[in-house]
Amino acid sequence: MADSYLEDDRVEIDLMTEEMSDMRSRIEEYRIRRGTAADDTERRRIDDETDKLRIELTQSQRDFRAFRRDAVKRYQDAIIATATAAGSGTTSGANTTLPQGTLSTLYQKSQPDIKIPDPDPFYGLLTDYVTWRFQLLNVIKVRKLLDTDVTKIVYAGSLLKGPAASWYQMWSERRDKDLSIPTTQASQEELTRRSAEWVYFLEDLDTKFKDPLEEVKSRTLVYQ
Repeated sequence: MADSYLEDDRVEIDLMTEEMSDMRSRIEEYRIRRGTAADDTERRRIDDETDKLRIELTQSQRDFRAFRRDAVKRYQDAIIATATAAGSGTTSGANTTLPQGTLSTLYQKSQPDIKIPDPDPFYGLLTDYVTWRFQLLNVIKVRKLLDTDVTKIVYAGSLLKGPAASWYQMWSERRDKDLSIPTTQASQEELTRRSAEWVYFLEDLDTKFKDPLEEVKSRTLVYQ
């Protein structure tokens, strides 16, 4: 699995992840609204909107996978270019131009973190999830040491307590079992998941803990 990206690509990946999460929330909202639709006409309209969203989500997932592959290559090329420049001996007054998006040193973690406190522990209450998730992503964005899928997942897991911690333990055991399958025997779906573990972990968190009515409640508050 790819561990790091250029900073510009990291921001774009975060945005794409949020957009896909929003689409899934809207699809779930439509599913709920369909169950309370007044008549067949309303149900057909909801079905049409849902189908459009699913098509859009499928395309976004394809775009995400393609962008992520390109981002991995850009990061690897940047590492090679930086290492080559560092080893070429061009240090006597010459300025080495690093690829766009890199920092002035090889590793981004040398940049000091912005001081943001850890989110409060999450115990699995649906009413707390959206706020906790937002705080979690904010912290991850500014802590350069959390620059791999594994470190992000482990950090998030360390904040889960009570029922949420039990879920995380079962999730981890299931993933360890799936990851034990050799690459040559793993399904394409599994290989895709391995290339974006953090994204899929967030999706699993959303599926388990996000209140399906949260989007409806938020919009109701906005328009009151």
